[in-house]
Amino acid sequence: VKNESNEIKKERVLLAGVHLGLKNIIEDTVKYVEQLHSDKSSVEKHDIAKENILNLLTEKKITITDLELEVMIESACNNIKKDKKKDEGQKQWVQ
Repeated sequence: VKNESNEIKKERVLLAGVHLGLKNIIEDTVKYVEQLHSDKSSVEKHDIAKENILNLLTEKKITITDLELEVMIESACNNIKKDKKKDEGQKQWVQ
């Protein structure tokens, strides 16, 4: 039973690492698309990011459901928006 417990812990750590890796790939790609395609609509940027992420994950033989991908893209977009608001608030204090 103790060995089973250690195996479960190892699997959880591995899954957490995979999730973090996916999160980083998705966030980096969303930021990249935001910078490179600032002239495009949100929908166009979303589609470009999704296509790029799927290509990267396919190259690495990583599978993800459409729902998981959508949730992670939306989360990355929200984080970018929050960071922009923080930056704008800090700029106002400096001025």
